[in-house]
Amino acid sequence: MHGIFEFGKYLPSFLLVLLRVSVILLLFPIYGNKTLPVQFKIGFVMLLTLIIHNFLDININLTTLPLLVTREVAIGLILGFTCKLFFFVIEMAGQLISSSMGLSVASIFNPEMGQSTEISRFYSIVAVLIFLSIDGHHDLIYLLIKSYEILPLGSADFSKIFQISKELIEKIFFLAIKLSAPTILLMLITNIYLAFISKAAPQMNIFFIGYPVYIFVGFLTILIGLPLFMLIIQDGFLGLKYDLEKILLILKG
Repeated sequence: MHGIFEFGKYLPSFLLVLLRVSVILLLFPIYGNKTLPVQFKIGFVMLLTLIIHNFLDININLTTLPLLVTREVAIGLILGFTCKLFFFVIEMAGQLISSSMGLSVASIFNPEMGQSTEISRFYSIVAVLIFLSIDGHHDLIYLLIKSYEILPLGSADFSKIFQISKELIEKIFFLAIKLSAPTILLMLITNIYLAFISKAAPQMNIFFIGYPVYIFVGFLTILIGLPLFMLIIQDGFLGLKYDLEKILLILKG
């Protein structure tokens, strides 16, 4: 009976920690992937929550519990969406490149692909491998634990949320340009070159010739630029850690 009472005493604080941890991890693309078993996701979240909770000294006033729940969910959403946006930009860069190469038409003939293309999937896989190779998953768990040092339960200040959004959107937009601009620029030059050929030889079926040229130039650019792409992604992931810490400090007020 005494054990049940002790468990009930810590249950509110445990649930609050669980909220922040679960929201961040479920929004994170690798952990939130549909291919991972639900049992694994639940078990990992519960284990991580239990470990973090054991290091915290928390006294919860039950009258403020609804407010604390809202704040913990908001913190989880902000941190989780920050990570998700980074992977989203990588996928978007792949879609832009596919569109410039004319490969996005494949989604029309194969609706099961949805909005994603093979290049965007390839970029996403490369990004995940780079993230794991630089121990990004370890950094994520470290930041989860550190978030409770910087932002104890219910202590976040959301008055500067627009400042966070503005800086994040600017950085993400610049990253998307860096990833996709080289290929798109070369495709534009190729398009102009084919336009001159079309003017010089009007009888030539430029679409029949141009489509293979687009694909060849596009894949050649992707192949040559892959080391640079990987370097940009690696720098981005290393910067993501500091961005998350900066967001936590801004929310601290």
